[in-house]
Amino acid sequence: MTVKPINKRVLVQSCEQGARTTTGGIHLLDDDGQEHGIRPRWFQVKAIGPKQEDVEVGDYVLVEHGRWTWAADVRQRSNHKIVEKIRMVDEDAIIGKQKESPADLDLYENPL
Repeated sequence: MTVKPINKRVLVQSCEQGARTTTGGIHLLDDDGQEHGIRPRWFQVKAIGPKQEDVEVGDYVLVEHGRWTWAADVRQRSNHKIVEKIRMVDEDAIIGKQKESPADLDLYENPL
């Protein structure tokens, strides 16, 4: 990624938006914008500012509900194809982190 965040900023790629299927084959509908969808969400860190000491690129972070920006498209210069979508999270709203991708149950039952 060529975008370099400043200070303690954290740029992430969303890893749990929209409908998804658990490893056990259960299809979970998109709950974004619904009352029961108000919960912390997991993101993967794509870039950090030079003063960020709490997380590293590649970490998965659990962020308080709504404490992230709308997604920005990162496009290739040659053909303007969307390569990825990134968001900035409020570094003070990061509840926890882990190195490995979160398991399905971690998303819904007592994530801490």
